Amino acid sequence: MVAQAAGYLLPPGGRLALIYPAWRLVHLCSLLRSYHLEPKSMRLIHSRSGDEAKLVWMEARKDGREELKVLPPLMVYRDLGGYTTEMEEIFNF
Repeated sequence: MVAQAAGYLLPPGGRLALIYPAWRLVHLCSLLRSYHLEPKSMRLIHSRSGDEAKLVWMEARKDGREELKVLPPLMVYRDLGGYTTEMEEIFNF
């Protein structure tokens, strides 16, 4: 389990970033906190504008304080087809 390993291996203040199914967001937050990993920022990932989020990007810190920053959603595809500019930049990184 990634959360368990990260809780053991990360030093205080260490960061963990992961992508998880959006429908399991509540479970993810609970799981992270059970290993002293505090969710710090999250971003919902949508296929297209108007679609439900399929994934969530989450960053957590070991022994962090309670404070969650919710970032703007990430759209993967443009409504007219093809990847969004942001996704193209991510792929070209």
